[in-house]
Parts: sequence; C-alpha cells; structure tokens
Amino acid sequence: MSQDFFKGLVKWQNIAGDAASKGMLVYAGAKSYEKQEGHVFSWKDIGLIETRQAKKR
Repeated sequence: MSQDFFKGLVKWQNIAGDAASKGMLVYAGAKSYEKQEGHVFSWKDIGLIETRQAKKR
C-alpha cells in the first residue's frame, strides 16, 4: 500500500499530538493489518472498527 494513503492520517496525528490515536484506514483489499502509521482495514472487516473503539471505552 502506498504511503500516500497515510498522508492525511499522519497530518492529523501531527496536528493533534498526544490526543490523536493511531489512525484507521479502510481500503478495498482483502486483508486487514497494522502499519506504523495506523490500522488498515479491509472493507470486509469494517465491523472491527466499532469493536476496537468499544474496547477503548
């Protein structure tokens, strides 16, 4: 996956500082995984985002 996809997430993390959580990116691919810049979710796993957020509360 191109680093260009993460430009917006990285910009937000720089602006928000410590208040920013690791970013989340949804894409049309088949596999979900983690990168240094953030979590990458397959569109098929979009339900995992809500699960992940609920665990943080």
